[in-house]
Amino acid sequence: MAPLLGLFLVFLYIGALSFGGGNAMYPLLSEVLVRQHRWLTSSEMVDLFALAQMTPGPVATNAATYVGFKVGGVWGSLVATVAVSIPSILAMVGLVFFSESRAQRRLVEGPLFGLRPMVVALILAAAVEIGRQTMTDPATWLIGAGAAAWAYFRGNPALIILAGGVLGLLLS
Repeated sequence: MAPLLGLFLVFLYIGALSFGGGNAMYPLLSEVLVRQHRWLTSSEMVDLFALAQMTPGPVATNAATYVGFKVGGVWGSLVATVAVSIPSILAMVGLVFFSESRAQRRLVEGPLFGLRPMVVALILAAAVEIGRQTMTDPATWLIGAGAAAWAYFRGNPALIILAGGVLGLLLS
């Protein structure tokens, strides 16, 4: 399969199954990009995920842009980014049409009721997988625990990220 067609199909698939946003989709991204296609190593995946979380825009779009460029250059980046966006665009257009009446809204709200707990489980799975790969010594455990506590008490996410970067620089 041609690289651009392969990128398109893979990221169309990722876009169609990316429920719950960036954190929830980590297991899917890791499975497809690292294990199935070997476009990234596990270490690169963790780094990509961290960068995709910190940069503006959806994680899937940022990941698609990066991986597309790595695999197929500028055209690969464009193809992967468009492909990962198509399912979301189609879903939003569909939601507009299904939000007209109360009965139609029920068709949308019903599945969302079931998806919410699934998204929580996917976010927890991502946290465990990323934690196993990144929290490898006492310093990283302290940084992670401090960030979790700060986030639990509704600390500013930008400051948490900045503090993690500064602590990493000082402790490495």
